[in-house]
Amino acid sequence: MQNSVNAVAAVRGLGRLTLGSLVNGFPVTVTAPFDRTLTVALTVPSSVAKRAHLHQRRLFKVTLTKPGLASLRLGPKTRAALRESKGKLTAVVSVTGTGVTPYAKTLTLHR
Repeated sequence: MQNSVNAVAAVRGLGRLTLGSLVNGFPVTVTAPFDRTLTVALTVPSSVAKRAHLHQRRLFKVTLTKPGLASLRLGPKTRAALRESKGKLTAVVSVTGTGVTPYAKTLTLHR
């Protein structure tokens, strides 16, 4: 049985995640052992997804087979739906994987 290891996700520009920055991709640097498969996801609360008429809470997901850079990028329809959403927009960047301690960071999305 393998021991659990920590994964770390560093989000550049952590204090200001904007919908505009998700046009070309918002960089998330992920570090963990090379022998793990990591999933990086961007998720919004169900209340935000419902108000924005999105079909799912998870807006983005990428799988890495080694430490590296994940680029979180939303399509134009998703960005438009989120812009129309009322209230505070929050998102969670999470890193999960087999034998990896889950990591999550809550961010505020600015329009």
